[in-house]
Amino acid sequence: MRHTFTCAVALATALGLAPGAQAQTVESGATLVGPNGKTTTVERSLTRGGGQAQGKVRVNWDGGRGYTRSFNQTRQNGVISRQGTLTTNSGKVFQRDAQRSCSGGACSGSSVVTGPRGEQWSRERSLQRVGPGQWEGQVTRTGPRGRQTTGKRWFRIDRRR
Repeated sequence: MRHTFTCAVALATALGLAPGAQAQTVESGATLVGPNGKTTTVERSLTRGGGQAQGKVRVNWDGGRGYTRSFNQTRQNGVISRQGTLTTNSGKVFQRDAQRSCSGGACSGSSVVTGPRGEQWSRERSLQRVGPGQWEGQVTRTGPRGRQTTGKRWFRIDRRR
């Protein structure tokens, strides 16, 4: 699978997490109405600075369906750690723990999601720079019953803009 990106998306989430940066909070919200008259309401809040970030997103649809997702993220010694929770409006809770780091043109990361009945999904990722603006990597996913899939990733960052 090949992807072309016009910006460096892979590491963009690390921006604004510099130690010593003053904390800033951004809040936004919207109500979307579809052609069928159904609505979706989205509320977001993000606070980041001083090597940390916290955020919350609430999404609700007509009929009471929806979820709330929150996370806490820290950056220390080049390692970004993130803990998150997703709670559905019906009360199901999913927990996610993740880490990622980059050094010398190589990045790696791992995450584990635990479902409401204790089932777990895990993902291991690696990414290596193979040339100017070119990256190759691999991702391995393991499901709650131990089934594993592995895939290669390749992309190019287009800096012509």
